[in-house]
Amino acid sequence: MASGIDPGVDSWIRFEVRYYHDNANYALDKLIQAFREDNVSGHIVGCLAQMFEFKETITMDGANKYKNKTWSKWEALIKDATPSE
Repeated sequence: MASGIDPGVDSWIRFEVRYYHDNANYALDKLIQAFREDNVSGHIVGCLAQMFEFKETITMDGANKYKNKTWSKWEALIKDATPSE
């Protein structure tokens, strides 16, 4: 929007991850492996799927928030995606 382009969405989420020390080495090794296996997009989406989950409209709160239905579009995106083993 700052460049005069309408992105066509009302909101978005910016997410940044930083890896340090052994975690950085491990993450880089797994990304290299994903490149070798031609599974980069599956690896990245699989990593994201392990970090967070998007829910449909919240109908339960408090200790039961996790029981809310997962957003169907998120489920479709992550269904076949797994990070490199």
